[in-house]
Amino acid sequence: MRPTRSFGRCRLLCGALAAALCIAMAPASAQTAVAGPEVVATKKVAPGLYELTVSASTGEVYVASVGRRNDESSKPAIHVLDPKTLETTRTIDVSSAAAFGIALNDRTQTLYTSNTRDGSASAIDAKTGKILNVIRVEDEPKAHLYRVVVDEDANRVYMSNVEGRVWVIDGTSNTLAHRIDGIGEMTTGLWLDKAGNRLFAVNLRSEDVAVIDLGTREVVKRIPVGVQRPTHVVYHAPSKTLFVGSQAAGNVSAIDVEAGRVVETIPAGAGTLGLALHPKTGHIYVANRQDGTVTVIDATTRKVVTTLEVGSMPNTVAIDAGSGRVYVSNKARSGGRNAPPVDDPNGDTVTLIEP
Repeated sequence: MRPTRSFGRCRLLCGALAAALCIAMAPASAQTAVAGPEVVATKKVAPGLYELTVSASTGEVYVASVGRRNDESSKPAIHVLDPKTLETTRTIDVSSAAAFGIALNDRTQTLYTSNTRDGSASAIDAKTGKILNVIRVEDEPKAHLYRVVVDEDANRVYMSNVEGRVWVIDGTSNTLAHRIDGIGEMTTGLWLDKAGNRLFAVNLRSEDVAVIDLGTREVVKRIPVGVQRPTHVVYHAPSKTLFVGSQAAGNVSAIDVEAGRVVETIPAGAGTLGLALHPKTGHIYVANRQDGTVTVIDATTRKVVTTLEVGSMPNTVAIDAGSGRVYVSNKARSGGRNAPPVDDPNGDTVTLIEP
């Protein structure tokens, strides 16, 4: 979600000339071999990494770090990374409410975070790091917010709540506009289909995908996934196919949306979690949390292109629509909730993949 002089010289020159002529006459596709996706860098960032997002306009990568529990020297922050070196260029203090999920409205340069432990959501100025608003709901003081999706055109933000609903945030006022209820049991992954004016929501416990009409704010269809612990989803519009990852089965289900059924099951890796669809290549990047790998799947052929080794526990994949670069956040292994931190050189890292 694992790259002789004199007569001999005359012959070499003649051979080189002939080769150059052959290359010039060959079609462009034959001149350059197309390299597949490859890992080009992995960088240690900070303790407790979770989700990340990237700005298509600046190239900056934003990754949420919740820090270490009971460690005052390791406070929650959003780390802003250089897109090529992955060096931290600045940090945004979110110690008042640790960010887990994260997304960016690139037009307004506003970050939105789901603050799972705090039961809130935040709107943050991406340039200055100023917290613009913390969004809470009185009757949901312990809201377990999860995935964040931004609609830049409408200036709306959608956040999944594992209680089976979605928060809809107005990006102009950065306040809650309304909630969509009755989505399913333990709602996690979201995907916005702008053209269809609908939202796809994965329900981990009821093991289905709810199709939500954003005009009526109602669930209009439920599609069984047929696997245990489905978590994240992407939608490939050209083939009208949903791809849903299963943590328990370690695979990805390809679902015909119109027919409402699974048409193919694609092997990925143990603990399949985050998914992202590359807008240029049509490849799906799948983070396999237990394997420490990312599986790349061709959305059209539904075949595995390659599997790349990244970090200890790949969590989330984000893709820069401008450059095409792919970024993966890798969590660190731990000895348990009350155990001391484990020294994991491959954890709490961000990996850069060139497509």
